[in-house]
Amino acid sequence: MIYMKTKFKTLIPTLVALALLPLLASSLHAQGLTQNLLFYLPINGNANDVSGNGYHSTSTGTLVANRLGVPNSAYSFNGVNQTIVLPNVAALKPQLPMSVSFWAHYNVGGNTGFSNDLTPGLYTGIWTGVGTDGMVNLAWGDGGTTNPSHRQAKNSGAPAGIGAWHHYVGVIRGANDMDIYIDCEDVGGTYSGTGGNLFYSSNPGQIGLSSGANYPGGVVYMDGMVDEIAFWDRALTPGDVMKICEGGLDQLITANEAPVVQSLRVFPNPTSGPITVDLPEGWEGLHELQILDPQGRLLERHAMGGNSEQVVDLQHLAPGIYFLRITSEAGRQVTQRISVM
Repeated sequence: MIYMKTKFKTLIPTLVALALLPLLASSLHAQGLTQNLLFYLPINGNANDVSGNGYHSTSTGTLVANRLGVPNSAYSFNGVNQTIVLPNVAALKPQLPMSVSFWAHYNVGGNTGFSNDLTPGLYTGIWTGVGTDGMVNLAWGDGGTTNPSHRQAKNSGAPAGIGAWHHYVGVIRGANDMDIYIDCEDVGGTYSGTGGNLFYSSNPGQIGLSSGANYPGGVVYMDGMVDEIAFWDRALTPGDVMKICEGGLDQLITANEAPVVQSLRVFPNPTSGPITVDLPEGWEGLHELQILDPQGRLLERHAMGGNSEQVVDLQHLAPGIYFLRITSEAGRQVTQRISVM
């Protein structure tokens, strides 16, 4: 339910403090996530790295709206010839342990979402994707041909969910010591393969490309979309994964890389009940407020009107992460992450 009230130009100190609390919490989260972070590609109109390491990538993918409907904030791959190519540098080919986090929308199974070393027809580097059975795979190769005797792998204990956006985290510490998270939950799984030590070729890593001896040219291109890709040369902890799910990576985006958006103030955030939404200046007329889940699925929609502070009651929502998206009649749009306790 939404209530209208008069907009105040000056906030009392208590409201200022409430507004700053989530920023402080996110900043503390981000500090932990920067440890051994090699690159972070938020996909804000390009494939640039915003970690500060300068490992900018190049993409032949098509920029599209992400799971939240934000334009030019994800890359779509056509399954024919589109990928993201990582810089071919030694720093992106570390020894174990390693971790990767990304969002993906797999249109079909049998696609790899991430690899840090891609060699047609061979198993090199580490990779993670979704198999033809819909299960997530996480593995490394010893440089041999693409069969189980040249890899160490784990397959998830739950399917990925083909045809929808999901968040994936893979953590590799060693053989029979890997974690697979789907939408922030450790889904367990089973191990396979008898490969040797991790091997790297002279080829760069690629996002959206799989290696396989039976594929034409030794590779198969991903049919789907990716967003928010991060890579570490350390093992993420369950606490780290929770920080990512709470939006900790958002704080790593520098001012010159962040997309140009109008300011939307929401407080208190986190919340256990009503929140106040302060619309950007100049947003007169009618608007629509939508509540989305982390995968971008629409849960609720409400009509809004006028350039004023408005109260939204969220106490009926289960604890978790949500997004508020407001669209004006003129087509302007802002999105804000909300944590419900």
